[in-house]
Amino acid sequence: MYIRPLKLIKFFFFGCIAGSIFPSCMPQNKNHLPEIKNVIVLIGDDHSSTAVGCYGNKIARTPNIDRIASKGIKFTNAYSNAPVCSASRQSILCGKYPHATGVTLLRTAFKDSGNLTLAEILRENNYKTAVIGKTHFNNSSSELPPDHGFDIMIDHSQRKKYFAHNLMPPIPDSIKTLGPWKPFRDPARIWLNADVLPTAERAGYGLAAFDARNAIEFLRNNKDEKFLLWLGFHEPHSPFN
Repeated sequence: MYIRPLKLIKFFFFGCIAGSIFPSCMPQNKNHLPEIKNVIVLIGDDHSSTAVGCYGNKIARTPNIDRIASKGIKFTNAYSNAPVCSASRQSILCGKYPHATGVTLLRTAFKDSGNLTLAEILRENNYKTAVIGKTHFNNSSSELPPDHGFDIMIDHSQRKKYFAHNLMPPIPDSIKTLGPWKPFRDPARIWLNADVLPTAERAGYGLAAFDARNAIEFLRNNKDEKFLLWLGFHEPHSPFN
């Protein structure tokens, strides 16, 4: 499902419900619909539909996204409720407009009071819930932050802690890499990686790899249970690694 936030900020959103929600033999009587056992939400940050194969791009190679689209429902006229990341994400999670969630700016904290999330609803119905990756909850680190209904919360601060004890092998000095991400401070050609340099990370040490590994572990550990997995990738948001 592609969400177009007023043509300013774009991100890709997939809701994947496992267990054949729409089998051809599904009974028409809604009282006999099978229970939805597993819900997986994938969000790619700043990912425009114009850069996806299933939406007609002939250059971008996106076979996995295309395969998901071919087995589900592809939305061609879906819109975001806000042009900024935080407000859009919490609007999806709560099913409310940003002014109702209270999150209207990029750094607005996502308050627990007055906001009932999908995760809270499913947890009350005995689903195991996890959020991994980018959330933009912006909750204060000086106090115990709310979990917003998620039993497991793995964000980028935990990635830093993990790799502090699992050091990456150094990259040879002979390989020129993209420097630290300094948006709006470096010239745009540098922080947007116009030179198409590789990121200064070995395979398996980047954000996407860390988030994917934790998501796979959660799926394996809970494959026989009811669960909600909310997975927010930072990519392909700049820097363009």
